[in-house]
Amino acid sequence: MDEIKFRAFDFTTNKMDSWEDILYEYENARIAFTERYMLVPMQYTGIKDDGGNEIYDGDIVRVWEQSINGGIFTHICKVYQAENGTWMMEGRPEHNKSYRTKLELYSHRKKVDVIGNCFENIDLEEVTK
Repeated sequence: MDEIKFRAFDFTTNKMDSWEDILYEYENARIAFTERYMLVPMQYTGIKDDGGNEIYDGDIVRVWEQSINGGIFTHICKVYQAENGTWMMEGRPEHNKSYRTKLELYSHRKKVDVIGNCFENIDLEEVTK
């Protein structure tokens, strides 16, 4: 069974907090939840990148693909969940930003590295648009 986990960005400290830390602080009345954290938590995809890092909704990843002639191409993509529940990645190739890339996360899980997230790395998110 997949592990269900969440995290949220703390706007007062400008860092990502685990869901366990958020619940502890909330249950102990130390924070005003809606003022400090985003209202929609970021869900764990159940997938880890090539280095063993957990991949969450909103993460920015670098994806490697090999072409038919053996060349290696990289893409910078943002992770999101499609309407059918599938975890997807969308962004742009690093070598040619003139077109968009849309890839399914699970099938590329061995070729993905988390390089940031949509809150702490705004510059990377801009690359995916």
